[in-house]
Amino acid sequence: MDPDEHPRLASLGMQLATELKGSFLAANILGEMLRSNPNPQFWHAILASVRALVQEHLFSFGVHPEDLLERNTPVDFPSVAFVGAHQGQRCLVYDLREAGPGQDELPLPSSQEVLMGGKVPVEDKFDVLVWKSRILPYRSYIATFEKQKPPCMVGKRNRLLALRGTSA
Repeated sequence: MDPDEHPRLASLGMQLATELKGSFLAANILGEMLRSNPNPQFWHAILASVRALVQEHLFSFGVHPEDLLERNTPVDFPSVAFVGAHQGQRCLVYDLREAGPGQDELPLPSSQEVLMGGKVPVEDKFDVLVWKSRILPYRSYIATFEKQKPPCMVGKRNRLLALRGTSA
């Protein structure tokens, strides 16, 4: 799209690029999603999600999630809840690697499908086609996603009963 015709989208895109800290893969993944929906509210929701993710990692680990991925350290993020499809589902993303011969031809879900909550495998651990180049040298990248169990919430009454050793 022409940025002069869509100044609000151009501004949101620039803010998003800053938050992504120059990540080529993240820019390509999110770029596909943004191109498919040129709505400022959608773009703003994506920007807010990315900002929250970055702030959470900076607060918890002291580093940007992109730095963790570069070190091949797992990154915790709300994968399918990223855009609000299945709120609360978190994933660890790790082992970002270049696809081997034929791996990119396997029926893997794409990162866009997972982020939008569309095609999420039932398995707790699964590979995702993160990005596939459309130009030479035609490289593809795969990452492993691992669903995280939600934390157990114990109510005050149940906690007191458990401490006493009695049942409800």
